[in-house]
Amino acid sequence: MDLLNKTNKVMAHAIGRRGFLFAAGATLLYGAGAHAAPATSGLATASGAKYAVKTLNNVSLTDPSRGRTFLLRAYYPEAPGNYPTIIFSHGFGADMSAFDQTSRDWAARGYVIVHPTHADSFRYLDPAAPPGGKEALLQLVLGRKGPLRRLRSGQNGDARLAALLENPFYLSSRLADIAFVVSLLDAGSGIDNNLHARVRRGGYGMAGHSLGAYTSAVIAGA
Repeated sequence: MDLLNKTNKVMAHAIGRRGFLFAAGATLLYGAGAHAAPATSGLATASGAKYAVKTLNNVSLTDPSRGRTFLLRAYYPEAPGNYPTIIFSHGFGADMSAFDQTSRDWAARGYVIVHPTHADSFRYLDPAAPPGGKEALLQLVLGRKGPLRRLRSGQNGDARLAALLENPFYLSSRLADIAFVVSLLDAGSGIDNNLHARVRRGGYGMAGHSLGAYTSAVIAGA
């Protein structure tokens, strides 16, 4: 398949043969804030949590190979050390704020969690993204085009969103975002010194919700 070949080319440079862990979320959360903010600390209260958590928010990254700038959020244990690292890919239309509490809980248990904002984010929409995504999703959620089952069958205009998600731009852009983040994590520079000091290099986990879960599955080789 052309899309599969393109996917392989996008990922090969930065990810190579490294192993990935796949996990999928079940809810979608949105957060506020469009300006850079300093890291903040807090202790997650979930049972089993053992680390105070630092949050690195609104880090602006630019991939020179694509001329694409996007925002990133990360959560990591405050205590020094090298921790297993997970890259979280949000659902269609969401952003780096998705699954905030989940990522805080994971960080409190000894993980570094990195959230890139993809080009399909409604809050931080990339100018290169195909138009109409927000409108199509809202029409579906508000029930203006019929129940969800019609999206699957392509009836009554709900095929608009299905066709939109079939656009290779979305997956290839997401994979390129993750490849770029991995290249920075491997290099140990380009994001934040405190974050890089806590990343265990050489293998990264993947987690995601909805289209982000699909992105994770593609990276895992599905």
